[in-house]
Amino acid sequence: MELPGDSLIFNKDKGKYHANVNVLGIAYNPDGSVGARFNDTLKLDFEKDEWKEFTKQPYRYQNQFDAAPGAYKLSVVPQPLGGRRFCEV
Repeated sequence: MELPGDSLIFNKDKGKYHANVNVLGIAYNPDGSVGARFNDTLKLDFEKDEWKEFTKQPYRYQNQFDAAPGAYKLSVVPQPLGGRRFCEV
């Protein structure tokens, strides 16, 4: 999944840029019930120059989770995203 680098919300603290991005993923069965789920927290810390470069390109997020064999519809919600509510899976 790609998250737009410039959409992540960073806070400046003691000269460094810091962001916590919570990611919730839910795999839905064809009947709409939840087949599997995961959550994760991305902790990003950068110096000013690193932060500037980071925001110029998408951030590629990957995760694995266990689920029984089957067909699923996957929904992934990263937050916060600075008012932008999209990403590419």
